[in-house]
Amino acid sequence: MENYQTDFISAFIGKKIKEKRQELGIKQIEIANSVNISRASIANIESGRQLIQIDTLYKISKILNADITHFLPYLDKENYKISFSNKEFQERDYLKSIFNDL
Repeated sequence: MENYQTDFISAFIGKKIKEKRQELGIKQIEIANSVNISRASIANIESGRQLIQIDTLYKISKILNADITHFLPYLDKENYKISFSNKEFQERDYLKSIFNDL
């Protein structure tokens, strides 16, 4: 997967974490302390500059009282398309290979 694709997904996940955290009035340091990472790491995750580990995303989703899928883009398996809110991102060959392995 190209870096810009990974960066776009990281930015999407980070934005969703930040929105939910702010909606609930929770500070970055509170999240960081709860999942045992630095506040700077939370800031970098929220800005899309740092990839988030799946276990960290799971822990954050529990703290924010949200299903983990809330933070992920929607995968349309039939059309091999990733939907990011109103933006769509198509990588047919890459996604097709993933879905065919499922």
